[in-house]
Amino acid sequence: MSTPALRQYLASTLMARIWVPSSSSYRTLCAPGWSLLLAAVSGGCALTAFAPLDWWWNALVAVGLLSAISLGQSWRWALLLGGVHGLAFFVPLLYWTGLYVGWFPWLTLAAFEALYMALLGVVLASLARIPARWPQLRLLLPVLIAAAWVAQETLRSALPWGGFPWGRLAFSQADSPLMWWAALGGAPAVSFTVALCGGCVAVAAYYLWARIPALGLRQWFVSGALVLTVIFGVLIGGLEGARLSLPSTHSRSPNQRVTVAVIQGNVPRAGLAFNAQRRAVLNNHVTQTRRLAERIQRGEVRQPDLVIWPENSSDIDPYQDPTAADLISSAAAKIGAPILVGAVLDGPQGTLRNTGIVWDPATGPGEQYVKRHPVPFAEYVPYRSFFRQISGKVDLVRRNFVAGKRPGLLQLGPVRIGDVICFEVAYDQLSADVLRPGAQLFVVQTNNATFGRSAQSAQQLAMVRLRAVEYHRYAVMASTTGISAIVSPQGVVLAATQLFTPAALLREIELDPSRTLATKVGSWPTWIMSLLAAFSIVLAFVAARTSVTSNATPAREKLRASEGDAMVLAEQPTTVSEAEPATDESPALHSLAAAASGSAATAASAQERVPARVLVVVPTFNEAKNLTQITQRMRVAAPDVALLIVDDNSPDGTGEIADALANEDKALHVLHREGKKGLGAAYIAGFSWARENNYDVVVEMDADGSHAPEELPRLLSALENADLVIGSRWMPGGQVLNWPKHRLLLSRLANVYVRLALGFQVKDATGGFRAYRRTVLDAIDFSAVASQGYCFQVDLTWRAFQAGFTITEAPITFTDREHGNSKMSSKIVLEALWLVTLWGIKGRLRRIARLLRGQPRKRAGE
Repeated sequence: MSTPALRQYLASTLMARIWVPSSSSYRTLCAPGWSLLLAAVSGGCALTAFAPLDWWWNALVAVGLLSAISLGQSWRWALLLGGVHGLAFFVPLLYWTGLYVGWFPWLTLAAFEALYMALLGVVLASLARIPARWPQLRLLLPVLIAAAWVAQETLRSALPWGGFPWGRLAFSQADSPLMWWAALGGAPAVSFTVALCGGCVAVAAYYLWARIPALGLRQWFVSGALVLTVIFGVLIGGLEGARLSLPSTHSRSPNQRVTVAVIQGNVPRAGLAFNAQRRAVLNNHVTQTRRLAERIQRGEVRQPDLVIWPENSSDIDPYQDPTAADLISSAAAKIGAPILVGAVLDGPQGTLRNTGIVWDPATGPGEQYVKRHPVPFAEYVPYRSFFRQISGKVDLVRRNFVAGKRPGLLQLGPVRIGDVICFEVAYDQLSADVLRPGAQLFVVQTNNATFGRSAQSAQQLAMVRLRAVEYHRYAVMASTTGISAIVSPQGVVLAATQLFTPAALLREIELDPSRTLATKVGSWPTWIMSLLAAFSIVLAFVAARTSVTSNATPAREKLRASEGDAMVLAEQPTTVSEAEPATDESPALHSLAAAASGSAATAASAQERVPARVLVVVPTFNEAKNLTQITQRMRVAAPDVALLIVDDNSPDGTGEIADALANEDKALHVLHREGKKGLGAAYIAGFSWARENNYDVVVEMDADGSHAPEELPRLLSALENADLVIGSRWMPGGQVLNWPKHRLLLSRLANVYVRLALGFQVKDATGGFRAYRRTVLDAIDFSAVASQGYCFQVDLTWRAFQAGFTITEAPITFTDREHGNSKMSSKIVLEALWLVTLWGIKGRLRRIARLLRGQPRKRAGE
């Protein structure tokens, strides 16, 4: 790629409005081969941040590297880069999932998780458009990168079938100072800070790499120092914030102290067949418990207040097998403390339940917790018949586990514990459901036998450590094969076992009732970051749309640029001062207004000009009793205007009456339509007819008598200095006659909501008596108008507002119909509420985009 071509490419990407890279090093970065290699390297860096290496700082490098090579790329190439990063990360990270079930499930899961990283790559590429379009937002780019990363993790943790959160940035930071952010905002806050630091590195590295030849040592040093300042500020902020979020130790009263025992019984052999000797697994845990009890009796260790067994420590249902129940009861009696037993229980219709049971030495089994999030394809198979066609491995799961309904808040001796089972520790909400209500001790029962001597257990322990810091609680991880551990509220491992080694842990702990800020704010950080990511995508979309339309014709660009801010909205008086400036079409309009107002001198002068052609469009459906009277009044009030009756095949003969009137009045026309298609469609048909027949002004008016034809000259007079005039019931001088109170209230509230939602000051946006200049109708794409009921009036007002036309209101008296039935319905009201809300949101986003671009407010015609 030549240098001019490279610069042209960059002009549509990240730094076009901030800097134009000129060094050959950036050209190398853009080369497809190098960028793919760097994507794989970034995935490898992310991998090393997790156990067994635990090089936590490489998570920052991974985020920075992927962001730097994705920013400004095309979406297809960014999709590929993110996918390569994801495969390089997830394939080795999740290798333990295929140790005993083969390569297909392992690689399928890794590839599926990599898809989320591919989508993240696309988002990162699109974020480049924001500082390219609005240079003042360049410093916001690292924040948007971090928000996008958290949003990706949130989505991956939820979809499909409950998601799979393994590999979140937060879970790599158990040994990092950044872990203290968990006490402020939970795991999402940790991921955000990691990605924020990485984003700062990415933007700075991109800038420095691309511009090193043009920078002096001082600029290079200042830029690097700024990045380091941000990173160290994040580190110190997390440490200090976590400290301040907890009460001072000097102000607390002494807390309850208890002794916890954790039993790791081990299994006969690892792999899927670990439970082939289910009674042996139970016997191992009973044996280890009895050995600990013997040490207590000899005075070697203290008496525990509670004992924790791991998941699947009894794969025999003790409710169905008396021998298993007797073994557990004997172990509890021997050690003299209640035991939390992990058991597999028979469920309804041949299903199973993964359960934690409180087993008291005196009363036997008591409270239970049934695992709420069984693992798909490991504990149950969704759509078994379908996936069986892909792989017969699904039948290794012979019976499906069913999910529990209640959080694992259990009373175990003197302690209220919060119990989760195995992978549930990775899910924010499942952990919060037991720790936020006030659990004193966090317990994770797990079985790692199916993952051999892999890093899975160490990676899971890192999650337990993060949860301990997040909620400032002691945490216990009990595993059949290890690692079992006791973790302090500071995330420090106080005691731990080795893999595949029978062992017992015993530790005295302090039950601290303090609540962290993360406990109090709940899931708000996740929602805020996800909404920020969504907002940034919208901004990127707006920036892309802006760049696409930048080559539009001058007239069209002028119309688009206003986007609502250009409208001059004012209430017009009944008459228009002659000293006011008129538009190009105003002489013709003035001649009509003068003639209607009875000014002989002005009218005579106006006759020398070309008169404006005015068409009044009157939609009808079952208006037989009103139509003749309305047309007669119109002829008296404004004899020079033309009328168009748009009839929707009225069954009461309205169409036939209109045809008879047209035969007598050559300025009255009839447009017949098949069936009732709605008010909006009728007006659009009338507007189209008016354009085809070259009318200069088009007026909307109802046929039911509510709009007085005698007030038409007032609208036309006000149109002299406006593009759209609305006959207003709610401005000073306007009024409504014969309406019930509920209709008055509904109309007033509807118009108030329209003003608030759409941000203009039209007092009667729903009014249907109005006059349009032809230029307004020519600027509206009627194929895009979807509203049908009375919301059609708001729709056209909104479109005129966005296009920058001048809108004016003139007071009218609205009189409720005397004949026929009103067409108002609840469906029409709901349609208006939904559409107005949607338009308001879109309008606010456009105005924000204009504000961020720094464009001044404009008036129509400038």
